Amino acid sequence: RAVEGFGERLALVADRWTAPTPCDEWDVRWLCAHVVGGNRFAVLILGGASADDALSQVMAVRQIGGWPVDDLQAGAADMRAAFAASGTLERTVDHPVGELTGEQFLRLRIYDVLLHTWDLAKALSAADRLDDVLVRRVLAEVDGGLIGAIPGAAEKAATSGLSDQERLLLLTGRDPAWASPPS
Repeated sequence: RAVEGFGERLALVADRWTAPTPCDEWDVRWLCAHVVGGNRFAVLILGGASADDALSQVMAVRQIGGWPVDDLQAGAADMRAAFAASGTLERTVDHPVGELTGEQFLRLRIYDVLLHTWDLAKALSAADRLDDVLVRRVLAEVDGGLIGAIPGAAEKAATSGLSDQERLLLLTGRDPAWASPPS
């Protein structure tokens, strides 16, 4: 579901590839390449590659071609198959943050794609409402410490009256009010 949500926003990019995103150092193209490449990276490390080798292989090729949604879907299909392979969720993989079980890595991929869906939506001034079920799931991961919150963000996120999505965004260092500058 996280990939589908990202794909819905990716289909809206048109000529906005250089638009800024809430990820300070990335424009829309870099953000999308990160997600598409992240799916390909996942396939490689789930297949036994080291994080360094997988990153080198992914960075050596262009992630987005003439049909970006197709690039996303192809990589996501391969990633789903890799995660579904027998024993994958129990095995450990080499990841830039350290060794993770396949299950922990899957949860990290959902986190990454879900939050970058919001980033892309905001960059495009598109609908930024995320899937409620995924938001609650990822928020539980952040609250539970599996995926770290940004230091100092807990105070902002503790404000009463915030939605789960707003809390998640604040905990991960995002400003729910961020808006793309006028073009």
